[in-house]
Amino acid sequence: MDAKTEPFRIENKRFEKTIRLFKILAILAAILSVFRIATNPEIFTGTGLIGVGRIVDFGIMLMPVIIFYGYRRKAKNWGNQFIEISDSKLSFKTRKNKQTNIQFNSIKNIEIKLYQIILNTSDHGEQTIIVEDFTEYSDRIAIKNNFAELKKKLSLT
Repeated sequence: MDAKTEPFRIENKRFEKTIRLFKILAILAAILSVFRIATNPEIFTGTGLIGVGRIVDFGIMLMPVIIFYGYRRKAKNWGNQFIEISDSKLSFKTRKNKQTNIQFNSIKNIEIKLYQIILNTSDHGEQTIIVEDFTEYSDRIAIKNNFAELKKKLSLT
């Protein structure tokens, strides 16, 4: 079990890229809202159905801001995903797992499936690494190949 393996690290920046897009859309929506209030201040003074319609219309304009804050909260948990295999340990963070470090000598079994890798360990129990979060096909193949190599080096059949 004293297997030496070539260091491997892969990161998933999908959520960070998406949050950047939502941030830009939220800023544009806020600027447009301020411009709309400056040019049409009677939005909030209307009465009857027309006044309610104007407020609803204005609220819809602010939806990107609301979506940005909701997604940002989720991206804090799901962002900064990575998988790293070093000489003696495996480290990873996925949307299902917080950052986890597993020593090679505690790994009992590695099961490689289509969209996930299941690790059975003596220290951390069963851990699932969701591979489908890594959107590039070449990244998924590299992850699976490295885990297959690790499984072979640890003599886990």
